[in-house]
Amino acid sequence: MRAALRLAGTVSAASRRLTAASGATAKKARPAAKNVAATNRKPGATKRSVATSGTAKRNAVTRDAASAGTSRNRIASSLSASAQTRPAAATPLLAGAMETGCFRNVSGTRAYRLYRPLAPPAAGTRPPLVVMLHGCAQDAEHFAATTRMAAEAETYGCWVLYPEQSISANRHRCWNWFDPAHQERGAGEPAIVAGLVRKLVRVHRLDARRIFVAGLSAGAALAVVLGRTYPELFRGIGACAGMPYASARTATTAVLAMRGRHRPAHEAGAAARPVRTVVIHGDRDRTVVPRNADALVAQALQPFGETAVDSESGIASGRTFTRMRHRTADGCVVVEQWKIQEAGHAWPGGAAGAFSDPLGPDASTIMLRFFLGAGADDPVPRVAEVRPVASGT
Repeated sequence: MRAALRLAGTVSAASRRLTAASGATAKKARPAAKNVAATNRKPGATKRSVATSGTAKRNAVTRDAASAGTSRNRIASSLSASAQTRPAAATPLLAGAMETGCFRNVSGTRAYRLYRPLAPPAAGTRPPLVVMLHGCAQDAEHFAATTRMAAEAETYGCWVLYPEQSISANRHRCWNWFDPAHQERGAGEPAIVAGLVRKLVRVHRLDARRIFVAGLSAGAALAVVLGRTYPELFRGIGACAGMPYASARTATTAVLAMRGRHRPAHEAGAAARPVRTVVIHGDRDRTVVPRNADALVAQALQPFGETAVDSESGIASGRTFTRMRHRTADGCVVVEQWKIQEAGHAWPGGAAGAFSDPLGPDASTIMLRFFLGAGADDPVPRVAEVRPVASGT
């Protein structure tokens, strides 16, 4: 111990001598530095004005970048605040196999998870596919665990694809639904997801007539974009806490849209082809306010023309809900809306975890029955747990 202390004292003394020497050297260097600075000032005001102009430009660019960054941070902070206080979901036991992969095309590269159910398809049929898009501050593994979509899909022999946003594309793992570069066919994230889906359908001989896309929050917003830009590929859309198509065009307007202040509906244009849509939203969602659900339903109904609506209410797993179904003249349910009371910004009926609410009707079951029921009068999910409250038209 004494030897160690003596060594420490020696090192300390050497350090003080080195510091003193460095200070002396610095003092000697100052006059030379002043002479250099004086020499640089000799040309006069011209160089000073150029330097000042360059500084102003750099400051302006910095301010613009900071403004855009602040808007993106507002989106991320709004969508990720609740994640900090909720436990991670446990990975459920699955009968089938969960595979991982990576897809690349000219629009970009994304990792993904693919669930292959144990149950084979019925004789003479090919299995359907549901694409699940996670929200901000999530990844494919987390979204699969909290939604339990794969376990629900096993009943139908349905494959489930979980594309994953990369940190390099968005550091908060949000899908860039608000960026015009990702709102059109043939470019950006829509082109990546559509390319991945087409590849899997071809390689695994999936049913090209039964491909559906669903998501939560930013994932729901991208699901809506995919339904608009690739209506021939996706036959149904599921949006939980989602946004209307092209409701924002910048990070700043995305924050406003989440609060219910959208671009005028006519600016988004009319859909070229109708796509059946189911919308689920909690009435206590303070991140993506509930009026977004109403705007999304109105947008989804436009290409279908005249429809009739019926509604019913009930209680499922401790939460009261209202379901409204919009039907065409032939009785097919083309748009379905679920309003869940006391529910926040989360996936209803999911496993415990961030952005997942174990209470309420199960969103995964709702979506699968809507997608695969083709508009039939399917029962309310988890019928044994439902107690009717009221019904009407």
